[in-house]
Amino acid sequence: MPDLRLLGPVELRGAAGRRYSLGPPQQRCVMAVLAMTPGWLVPVETLIARVWRDEPTSDMRDVVYTYVSRLRRTLRQAEEGSTPAPEIRRDNGGYVLTLDDANVDLHRARNLVRQARQQQTGDPVRASELLGEAAALWRGSPLAGLRGRWAEEMRVGLQRELVTLLTERYDLELRLGRHAQSVVALSAEVVDHPLAEPLTGLLMLALYRSGRQADALQAYSRTRHVLVQTIGEEPGPELRRLHEQVLRRDPALEPGPDFRRRSVDRRERIGEPHPAIRTSVRDGSPDAPVAGGPAQLPSDDAGFIGRRAYAERLDRMGEQAAGPSRDAAVCVITGSAGVGKTALALHWAHRVAGAFPAGQLYVNLRGYAAADSPTEPAEALHGFLQALGVADDRIPQSTDARTALFRSLLAGRRFLVVLDNARDTDQVAPLLPGASGCATVVTSRRQMPYLVATTGADQIVLPPFSPEEARSMLFRLRGDGRTESREQAVAEVVGKGVRLPLALRLVAPHLTAPPGGAPHLSCSAHVADIRTVFTWSYGHLSPAAARLFRLLGLHPGPELSTGAAACLAGLAPRRARPLLSELTRAGLLTEPAPDWFSVHDLLRDYAAELARTHDTAADRQDAVQRALDHYVHSARAVCRTPVPPHPARRSRCLAGRCDP
Repeated sequence: MPDLRLLGPVELRGAAGRRYSLGPPQQRCVMAVLAMTPGWLVPVETLIARVWRDEPTSDMRDVVYTYVSRLRRTLRQAEEGSTPAPEIRRDNGGYVLTLDDANVDLHRARNLVRQARQQQTGDPVRASELLGEAAALWRGSPLAGLRGRWAEEMRVGLQRELVTLLTERYDLELRLGRHAQSVVALSAEVVDHPLAEPLTGLLMLALYRSGRQADALQAYSRTRHVLVQTIGEEPGPELRRLHEQVLRRDPALEPGPDFRRRSVDRRERIGEPHPAIRTSVRDGSPDAPVAGGPAQLPSDDAGFIGRRAYAERLDRMGEQAAGPSRDAAVCVITGSAGVGKTALALHWAHRVAGAFPAGQLYVNLRGYAAADSPTEPAEALHGFLQALGVADDRIPQSTDARTALFRSLLAGRRFLVVLDNARDTDQVAPLLPGASGCATVVTSRRQMPYLVATTGADQIVLPPFSPEEARSMLFRLRGDGRTESREQAVAEVVGKGVRLPLALRLVAPHLTAPPGGAPHLSCSAHVADIRTVFTWSYGHLSPAAARLFRLLGLHPGPELSTGAAACLAGLAPRRARPLLSELTRAGLLTEPAPDWFSVHDLLRDYAAELARTHDTAADRQDAVQRALDHYVHSARAVCRTPVPPHPARRSRCLAGRCDP
């Protein structure tokens, strides 16, 4: 059943996390309006008012009809055999989205919160776990990317619900005696919600009860400063009273008996926090979700096959993280270039992501990409800390300090970390969680015996596919049945030893060649020369696509948009799109998201070699300059910097106005 997400960018996910485009912002807004009340009729007039704020006209009704038709097609693509299939049904002058609440993250989170409130007196520990599961569903600002009055008002309302929920959650944590454990998470929430006095009150209590009176007073001073500077108001009487109690070390602030070891009367229910931290935003829904963690995993490989034994070993590592010992489990996947290490890691990570509700972190460490310098641990930690909600000005400078903060933020929470394409143990060690309950998957071409020895990591040495796996992958990639001629072509390719997944992806588009038409592939004992496969795929390209492929090797990074590719080649986007499609069909590019492309590092290195051979130094320099101009212009547009660029640096390819 598709998963519709509103707690962040509005998007639709299918099986294995595959994303389906919901179209432009106004079309996504139509889907969001329907998803707010699935199963309930939304009149066309209401849709128009919420999307456009105008009086309904015949033209607007036509636009709504067009949007709904497109959304219906998208739902049909994403249903993937689910029963009952979701649909948008026309009824009595309006539309009804027939999608179960469990398939909309907002309603799923609210149901978890409702269950938590039912458990709060009888089983507060379970209530806390349920709130944590609800928190994992949040991915940032709700309805992100939608514009208009309705979307803004809904965002404000949901943020109010969130503050209410966070207040109750952390009040529960403090009543369970988890004062020190809550400090880091509460600090992050106060940064995200600087005007929420209840959260500041909880942070002050957690700090004070952890023996940190000075830090508690400093937290009050920071919030007071923000309130005065932002809205010109002093903190409310309850927060001021708490401040005075902290100043005089009031015994009333000392924690009582552990919540789990005493009966709870009505005055001490979880829904009735300490008077100093009662929220003033109770007008939101009582079933608000809470903010969740990052979900950084790249898209899964829809054509993934085999590797069952290795996936089971990863399962055991994941079970170790979730088991009674709650150890921080690590698995290292090694093997030759193009053998499918990343595909295995990401396929498994998507399959078990639900077991790590705090979030999933991913970084490409670029350990062996000749076109790039490897990602330094400090840079990777900076990205992780940003994803975990730490403001740039609060990220430490030294690698050791960043590692310490990173591990503190993960403490007591279930995270999955994927460190892809690592160079060596020194690059990986600072990025390993120190927390129990977390799992880490590392991929590298190099074995890491020291890491295995020091962390107890499992190490998987991934071989090429077996002949049967190779045949299965080729037919799956083709997806158009087995004919006698294609059986013969597949047998010839596999018989020549082509069993690396990357090479198979490049061979698959050409299986329609007549029998005997497959190229000669030189083989080692086990693996075909992948450069020969690259050369064959490149030789089938049109001249324009071949030129674009070569220039991709000069791009400063493995991922780029249609606009960036167009500027790199000096083409209009409308001329670049067919060439990018040709490269994608040939297996030389992947398109993990609409108009967003990724190049394997081996293919980038090969493209860069071709560029140095076939293109002049001046042509290569011009291509790099166009790409840099594109990014400078894009950054300037985002920042709205009023300073014009130097005439010598003005782009010849800005905002799609490239030479045809």
